[in-house]
Amino acid sequence: MKSYRIFIAHTSENQEYARYICSSLSNIVEFEPYLAQDYPIYGENFKYRIQNAIEKCNVFIVCFSESALPNQWVNQELGYACARNRIVMQRISNMKLIKRIKSALLSPTDIPIYVENGANYILLDNERKGYPPDYLIGLLNSSTLNYYFKLFSSSNNVQPSELKRLPIKIPNKKNENIRKSIVKSVRGIRKLKYDLKICENVLSNPLKLIKEYHSIYNSPIIKFPSSNLKGKIQLNRKDTIVYVTIADYFECENETLAKCVEIIISKITDLSEIQSLTIPKNEDDIKTFVNDYYKAKKNVNLYPSKIKEMEKKLDHNVYKLYNIS
Repeated sequence: MKSYRIFIAHTSENQEYARYICSSLSNIVEFEPYLAQDYPIYGENFKYRIQNAIEKCNVFIVCFSESALPNQWVNQELGYACARNRIVMQRISNMKLIKRIKSALLSPTDIPIYVENGANYILLDNERKGYPPDYLIGLLNSSTLNYYFKLFSSSNNVQPSELKRLPIKIPNKKNENIRKSIVKSVRGIRKLKYDLKICENVLSNPLKLIKEYHSIYNSPIIKFPSSNLKGKIQLNRKDTIVYVTIADYFECENETLAKCVEIIISKITDLSEIQSLTIPKNEDDIKTFVNDYYKAKKNVNLYPSKIKEMEKKLDHNVYKLYNIS
């Protein structure tokens, strides 16, 4: 008997109604409903977990209401569902590049960009068993098919007619383990690139990360003081010094809070900004922020080498699939 996985998107205002739908669907043997969690958990890659859950579902239900229309999570979940199983590739690629085919799953935030600029699409049949989008992405992005493509590609334009000439290996029971390894590598590379982007954003704009803690966790905040500034922390602007007393920000002096203040102030270029800044008042939020920042600082140098390792592993599995030694 076929089982249908159902994703239910909702806002906190529609929570009771969404749970009723989930409970009703759970009583039907063929249905496996998934109810989106209201709030993320500390340290969790919330966006990736939601995207992964939607990819595993056959049916997408959204509880529409006045509160749902402007809700960022509902709109993002809807975007993931619309973009699901659609592969996009750049249409123009320089012939001198080693890898000219660059494919990826279409992100919901990219839909307007690609529709406007024009791109090559591949839309896969949801019912084709053993042929997930990530398997095809792995083949298209591999050194093997890129080398083969260069043998007959005639211009900088990546033509759909030329893409059709690529020898795509259809999965079967004999190469099932290789297929699984290819899919695992593609998903691993995607996650690492996604996490790398998050790390870069955190390092470039930690103030935005602070605001995210406020909006998601509703942490109480405390403003930077306007007087009695004693300790020295230098701004990111020449000849500008701001005097700070760590004790003014929390109940007691502690190293974690000092690091939090230092991170925030290091990104300020205008002295007037210091008066409008806020930091979390909750000590756990401060620790999480500082840990996330230094973790991002470490991983931003670590992830590129990990991505290269996984790309080599992907190429190795494609070699095996096509019996290339």
